[in-house]
Amino acid sequence: SKSVTPCIQSNCLLNTGLWKSYDDYFFSTTALGYKEAEAVFRLRVADQEPSIWGTNVWEQVDDDDERVESLSLSHEELRTWLHRLFLMTVVPADRDVNSMLREEKASNINAFLLTLSHCVNLGMSAHFIASVLEDLLKKKTLVTKATLSNESPALYLDSKDVSKKIFALSAFHTELANQTAIFLQNSILGFRLLDTSVLPTQKASLYELKLGGISPKYEQSWTYEYGSVSSAMSLGFMLQKTKVRGEYDISTAARNNNNGNHMFMMMAMMQGGGMPGSQKKPSKLRRDLLSSGDEIGHVFSCMDWDLANQTASFWMCEDVFEKFSDYHFRLIRTDGWFCLPHGDAKLGDAKHIG
Repeated sequence: SKSVTPCIQSNCLLNTGLWKSYDDYFFSTTALGYKEAEAVFRLRVADQEPSIWGTNVWEQVDDDDERVESLSLSHEELRTWLHRLFLMTVVPADRDVNSMLREEKASNINAFLLTLSHCVNLGMSAHFIASVLEDLLKKKTLVTKATLSNESPALYLDSKDVSKKIFALSAFHTELANQTAIFLQNSILGFRLLDTSVLPTQKASLYELKLGGISPKYEQSWTYEYGSVSSAMSLGFMLQKTKVRGEYDISTAARNNNNGNHMFMMMAMMQGGGMPGSQKKPSKLRRDLLSSGDEIGHVFSCMDWDLANQTASFWMCEDVFEKFSDYHFRLIRTDGWFCLPHGDAKLGDAKHIG
């Protein structure tokens, strides 16, 4: 019936008290506050005070709703949001893999590209969205008003950031170009790019690389497992021209404190974790990638991992594969930001399987 407003119900699943407000919870995934989502996604929370514990009702906003125009974001604000979303996707904040309670970040480059496509489907200018992506593809250094979140969970920041910042993102540039080319080859992107000169030109193929060397008795073997649907997004790989043994192992991973969250402390103690440590240590790998970029390595977030057979599979354009075939392949986690130990392998050792 046209008189009934389409709506959905949602809740903050398994909220452990990490999120102090619904804005923080919503921001952690979308890089927007829930009120800004009304202008961007044409959805609004029906509840005046949405709960981070209970169920909330989201309803569709019609294009002719008089509130839409007043809430609309400018192109500059939309660009800042997309930059912030990209930063949160490729450089998620440090999270302690040994912590009883930690935030899972269910995002990767493919999810970012699908978001861009969805924006066009919602009626945003395809030319504008394409210009944002082309800018990210052409420049390995990003100049933006967006703020990089270094806290987990991220605290809500509105779109009105004022000062410009500079981020060296060359470590994530190769995967963005690779996945964009794959999306275009398969007509998934939903809009055209005016300049494709920075993209790989050869077709994408499916590769499989058997790593081996992972002992079932290894005390940290659980770090190779997905554990849940979202934590699969914390597994990726890095291609390094030069590999230093032991560099960026788990001893260099992030360690978080409790951020003053009493619920966090209480639940950690109830589960036998004791009082969380008061010291906080950032990961060495994330810090080095942000400062030295692709001199450290090229990070890829899109892959499938089979622990039983110790094999990684991934789609890659053939010219990208050839260019980096002599680079060392290293499994990484992007929550604690560290490399996982496994047998020596180079990208070129992968087999073409499709």
